[in-house]
Amino acid sequence: MGQITVEKTYSARIVRIQDETHDTKTYDLVFRSDQFHFTPGQEVKLYADTPLRKNDWRFYSLTSSPTMKERIQLTMKHEAGTFTPYFLNHARVGDTYAISEPRGKFLSKAIELASEGKIKTIALLGASSGVAPFKSFIEYSIEKGWDLDIVLFHSVKTMNDWIYRSVLLDLLKKFEGLKTVLAFTREKEESTRDHDPSEYTVDRFYFVTERRFQLEDVARHVPEYTGAYYAICGGITFIGGVKTNGELGMMQKLIRGGVPRENIDIASFGAK
Repeated sequence: MGQITVEKTYSARIVRIQDETHDTKTYDLVFRSDQFHFTPGQEVKLYADTPLRKNDWRFYSLTSSPTMKERIQLTMKHEAGTFTPYFLNHARVGDTYAISEPRGKFLSKAIELASEGKIKTIALLGASSGVAPFKSFIEYSIEKGWDLDIVLFHSVKTMNDWIYRSVLLDLLKKFEGLKTVLAFTREKEESTRDHDPSEYTVDRFYFVTERRFQLEDVARHVPEYTGAYYAICGGITFIGGVKTNGELGMMQKLIRGGVPRENIDIASFGAK
C-alpha cells in the first residue's frame, strides 16, 4: 500500500476584515510560525465548516506581500458557489481557521526574471478578484526595489466593483513605475462623472467604459509590448475566450498581437 501523505496546516486567526466593495472583503489572519514562506502568486487552502460538509475548503490567492511576517491577507468575492458566500456571511474577527501550506508556481517566472533584472516591463491582467495575486506582486516588487515598470490591467463590471481602489491609488502615488488601466465593462462613461474627481488626480491612471480590454489597449499602455512579460488571472473566458461565438480571451489577443506564448503566465479560478 502507498504511503498516505498528511497535509500540514496552520491555525490562523482573523484580526481584521476590510470591505473592499459591496461583495468583496479582505481578511487579515495571524498565526505563529517561522516555517510559513510563500511567493506572490501562490495560494492556500482555507478550511471551514459549512452546511454542506464539515472541514470544507477552497483555494485562495495570498494577497499580502511575503515580507509581512506572521500575517497573511486573503481577498474573497461573493460569486457563484457555496463556500465563499457562506464564509463571507459568517466569518468574524477572532474566529480561527486552518490554512494549508502555500502552493503553486503562478508568477514564479516573473519573480525570477525581475529579481535578475532580465525584464524591464511586466503587464498584469486581472478580471474581477483575479487582481488579488497582483496586489501581492506589486507590493513585493516595490519592497524589493526592482527596476521594473508594472502595468496593471483590471477588468470589472462597474466602478462599485473596483477591488483595492484606495490601495492602488495610494501605490500609484508612491511608485512611479506603476501604471493602472481599468475596464468598467458595464459602466457608462457619463456615470463616472458622479464620482469625486480628486480621487483620480494621480499620474498613470486610465480607464475605459462599456467594453472589454483589446490588444490596442495593451499596445497603447505597455512600452514595446511584444517584448514585455505578461501574467493573466481570471475566469476561463477572460483568459481563453468563448469558442462558441469566437470571442477571444486575453491570451489569444496577446499571441495574435505578436507576444510569444512563453512570455505569458496564466492562472484561472472557478467557483466553489
